[in-house]
Amino acid sequence: MKINNIEKKSNIIKKIIAITMAFAMVIVVLPNKSYGENITPEISGSGAYVLAASTGEAVYEKNPEQHLNPGGIVKLMSAMVLIDNIKTDVEYDNKLEIDENLDFEEGGLIEGEIISVSDLIKLMLIDSSNEASQALAKYSMESLEEFVSSMNAKAKELNLQNTNFTNPTGISDEMQYSSAEDVAMMTGKALDYPLIKKILSMSECTIRATNKSDERIIKTKVALLNSGELVEVNGSDRISMYEGVYAGKTGKGQNDNTSSLTVGCINDDMDLIVVILGDNENNIVSDSIKLLDYSINNVTRNALIKYGDVVGEIKVRHGEITKLNVMAKNKGYVYLPKGASEELIETVTVIDKNLTAPVTKGEVVGRYNIYIGNELVGGVDLMVNEDVKVGWFPSYIYISNRASIIAGIVALFILMGISYIINLRRINLKKKRERRAAKIKEMAIKSMEMEEDRKRRNWTYHK
Repeated sequence: MKINNIEKKSNIIKKIIAITMAFAMVIVVLPNKSYGENITPEISGSGAYVLAASTGEAVYEKNPEQHLNPGGIVKLMSAMVLIDNIKTDVEYDNKLEIDENLDFEEGGLIEGEIISVSDLIKLMLIDSSNEASQALAKYSMESLEEFVSSMNAKAKELNLQNTNFTNPTGISDEMQYSSAEDVAMMTGKALDYPLIKKILSMSECTIRATNKSDERIIKTKVALLNSGELVEVNGSDRISMYEGVYAGKTGKGQNDNTSSLTVGCINDDMDLIVVILGDNENNIVSDSIKLLDYSINNVTRNALIKYGDVVGEIKVRHGEITKLNVMAKNKGYVYLPKGASEELIETVTVIDKNLTAPVTKGEVVGRYNIYIGNELVGGVDLMVNEDVKVGWFPSYIYISNRASIIAGIVALFILMGISYIINLRRINLKKKRERRAAKIKEMAIKSMEMEEDRKRRNWTYHK
């Protein structure tokens, strides 16, 4: 009996240990959601910004307009200016010789190395190579100064009010700066470039062999894109790879201990851009995970409009079709702290007055604006979902080709009807004349017969 009791106690102790270990494993593995209701996370970065890319609304802000050094994130602007200046896709296969006037780094490109434009872009965006960035800038324009001038012009075009560039690499310079908000906007625009988005989504890629180097593999510096390490977030170990993160770029600050990061993440059609500038390199991954957790888990999302929802119509001048449906280009959310009243939300649909053919499918023709308490907080682009070719001459007055055909057919039937009526009337008149002539002839014949009959009978009439 004692032995059985000991065995029972031993089994109970084993079960308790097993349950405790399983619970501990769950705590380690499960994503941390410890912020609770509407508690803003604390991060060590100097500036941070979470942008809802589909609506343009800020989900999180920390010193959003403060001038900070974005480091290698500057290369996103370099890539956009370069691509804007490339005339044909053939140029990506062009080979460049790396000259001696670059700022060479240990383990980077080699003087005299001959390498393609496409591989240089990969080195610039994934490996954050300064030599690659400088070489591409010189290839794109006559001088680095001219290229930097184009970068600042592009920044002005994108309404980046707290941004100034002095070089295409991100090398520290007092006069080169940006802000967390501007970097988020710049990232959103850069991700609209298919090539940039594709490269920034790679966890690794191959650089082809050159005259100075063997084939090599370069790996992303964005920990959220790979699963190779653990990071502590709010006291729990988490895998660094974050589900939904589809692209990212890192940058070094003024010293090796300061880092910056921008990433794009999609969760349930909610497209977020998370930016942290001037963070401690030991904290930046955990801080970015905190911001992603907060944005995804602790912000109420009200889906006001879905992709493809039709909100109105637009006229098309000189098109084969003269009227198109206007629909949402993205899913539109409004972000409210939990407990906030949805009655504060208002939406206004703004559609351009008209379009002129030709029209391309996906062309933006308006905006679905979202207001909270009369303040514009974001919106969704409105588009047409059909190509429209130039129409026939009547389309100048908004008569479509189909309507022209129908009108032509109707006009033809009307003309045929009028022609038939006119012809029928002419036939009837002819028949009437023929009947009258026949009657006159008949009367004349009768008159002649009567005259003949009188003569034959020798009748005489007196007046």
